[in-house]
Amino acid sequence: MTVEENLLMGGYIKDKTEESYQEAEKIFEKYERLRNRRNQPAKVLSGVKEDS
Repeated sequence: MTVEENLLMGGYIKDKTEESYQEAEKIFEKYERLRNRRNQPAKVLSGVKEDS
């Protein structure tokens, strides 16, 4: 699941898809780091390193 899909999930659950897209854009405007990573898997943001 990407960062963007993760943000949109709440809108799908509440059946407010269009509103969730608008809210996600507000978040991406406010947080540049998330905007730059919106299509990356959300798990890469956790900061947790896996053991090799």
